[in-house]
Amino acid sequence: MVQKQYAADRLHEPDLFDHECGGEEFRGYSLVVSNAFGSTTSVVQTITISAGPPLFLSQNITDAARAIGGRVTYSVVAGGSSPISYQWNHNSAPIPGATSSVLMLTNLQPSDQGAYTVTLMNQYGSNNQSATGVVSTIIVTHFPFDAM
Repeated sequence: MVQKQYAADRLHEPDLFDHECGGEEFRGYSLVVSNAFGSTTSVVQTITISAGPPLFLSQNITDAARAIGGRVTYSVVAGGSSPISYQWNHNSAPIPGATSSVLMLTNLQPSDQGAYTVTLMNQYGSNNQSATGVVSTIIVTHFPFDAM
């Protein structure tokens, strides 16, 4: 275990917790607070740093029934070792160019029906355990509120 001690006035430094990790590592941190009357040191807190495939922190992927010409937006928030890349899939096939955390489907057509998922990737592996959103398109043939 690596142990480090930091004074309270150093907590804003950007490299304090920034660390490249090639595998699992344990680090101990303590905090020293001092003023004109003395100082005190906190107990050592252990932070575990481990490298692995990205994780899904949140997902906005649900089933959607939309009219022809409608739209659907799916999104995910990922965590883990950077950089994280995204690949959206339609019926298990990669969608060309769909490589961000958000997938916007506009002007839906019957060919857009099916299952949508996303795969997260980083240097340590991939995670394809996203939720599945099934898109169904419907054709509206009767408008009950036609103009009079």
